Amino acid sequence: ETLLPDVGAVAIQGPRGVGKTETAMRRAVTVHAFDDPVAGAVLAADPRRVVLGDPPVLLDEWQLLPASWDVVRRAVDRGEGPFLLTGSSTPVDRPTHSGAGRIVTVRMRPMSIAERQVSAPTVRLAELLMGDRPDLSGRCDLELRDYADLIVGSGLPWARTLPTVAREAQLDGYVDRIVESDIEDAGLAVRRPETLRRWLRAFAAATS
Repeated sequence: ETLLPDVGAVAIQGPRGVGKTETAMRRAVTVHAFDDPVAGAVLAADPRRVVLGDPPVLLDEWQLLPASWDVVRRAVDRGEGPFLLTGSSTPVDRPTHSGAGRIVTVRMRPMSIAERQVSAPTVRLAELLMGDRPDLSGRCDLELRDYADLIVGSGLPWARTLPTVAREAQLDGYVDRIVESDIEDAGLAVRRPETLRRWLRAFAAATS
């Protein structure tokens, strides 16, 4: 919301399911969904159509039509926009231009505990960096069990309200998708999927 009035295009990047499209949909007036077979075919036939419509214009899963990146870049040069670009797919072909100076990238991460609004934060890093000296004796109603549940439940918005069994099944499927498809879609061969799963478990144990 801070960038849109002054920036021609914003590309929202982040892992699958983190809320990129939903966040952009709440701010877009026109939506071009590249993963819709009919709309995708029309846009592929004439990529110039991706910048048409009342702004802000959302290009969801733009990576399915990599040429759309350069179309947006040129539209920004003409003073058009703003545009929002979202998606988790891996482009088949890289855009001819990085978008530097035209398209600003924003990284979206899973929700922190503060963002999940399960407890009001009492110490803010921003205040400390500004030179203020707030009360540092942090207070929280959460107990250890609550923190453990929040951590294993992930910060993905769609997982928050699921019952425990359904949430665990969905998150297991999420990891399987990464191991079996997403990494290879990014151009890396996975010769031993189970070895990769063991590495992910070790990494999680070491960092969490």
